[in-house]
Amino acid sequence: MSLPTVPHPPRRITYWTGIWEPQREAISKEVAWLRSSLAPSSPIVSFSSQPSRFERCGRGVRLNFNRWYALRAAALIVERRGAVTHVFGGIGTSDHFLQLLGRRPLLFTVVASGTPSARVMYSRVSHFVAESRVLAKMLVETAIEPTRIDTIYPAIDIEHYAPRTTPTAKRFTILFASSPVDSSEIDGRGIGLLIELARARPDIDIVVLWRLWGDVETAARVMASRMPPANFRVERSDAVDMSAVYLRVHATACFFAAKVGKSAPNSVIEGLACGRPALVSDSCGIADLVAHWQAGAVGARSVEGIARALDELLRNYPRACRQARLLSEQEFDSRTALRRYSDIYDRLAARPRVSALAP
Repeated sequence: MSLPTVPHPPRRITYWTGIWEPQREAISKEVAWLRSSLAPSSPIVSFSSQPSRFERCGRGVRLNFNRWYALRAAALIVERRGAVTHVFGGIGTSDHFLQLLGRRPLLFTVVASGTPSARVMYSRVSHFVAESRVLAKMLVETAIEPTRIDTIYPAIDIEHYAPRTTPTAKRFTILFASSPVDSSEIDGRGIGLLIELARARPDIDIVVLWRLWGDVETAARVMASRMPPANFRVERSDAVDMSAVYLRVHATACFFAAKVGKSAPNSVIEGLACGRPALVSDSCGIADLVAHWQAGAVGARSVEGIARALDELLRNYPRACRQARLLSEQEFDSRTALRRYSDIYDRLAARPRVSALAP
């Protein structure tokens, strides 16, 4: 996917994140997009359950969770190559980075909620980007000064993800496209609720797009054990062009539990840009935006609550489609996000460097 770039002399940024799968995983895609747009020669260090691997062409280093000392070495060596250190992670789940980094001004993009760390863990962070208002509020409640926080939603190319045709599915079809790596997250991600919604509403179809990674076979067995009805379908695919997938369906869905998954799921945001309204539970990090813009429907995180929200969406569907696109143009345009990140990089790069860190 081609994304607009911001003309600027080459920046020196080091990126630090979890799983590194830029063709499949949403946070990885965001990091890859920022790097290619604003700092194309910058290195990326990931620390996750993936096997350790050095990617010379991709200028990346994958480190397994068991390679703690290798991460310490990367922090000492790699961070000094940049003018700004940029960490992506969740609240309370990025302490390993915050403990080791900070020799350069540190930007922390918070993508998911969780149990906040002790405030001292955030002392090395120069500035925060929250990917939803919910996350920004959580940071403020952790005693982070509001002046140190920008809210920037995950950004997309709204020209690529754009309304083009009416849905091709004959029956009203809802898409869920945020499958977890680990089958233990099936209920936390709301997939159990999707099965029960399909059972309660035989008048609609629910399609779950399952990426070809992680514990695929175990997840399939778990879902099969719930005896889903025929109108609940799982499609195993690493879709190359997700915009074409959204244009097949009528709406997207996200019923994440609180503190599970991304606060602003990319599949919902991309669907909105394609003019596909969102059916979300009130625990979703962008439920406030969907409700305010009437770009879908929001319900309590239960079968009854979601079913009521579905009826609301069906009643107001044509308007919700229009509002979905307007919301994406206002909040998710990659050109706006790039300008804002560019300004933050420039401000942080002008700050003094720290040559050594206190233990």
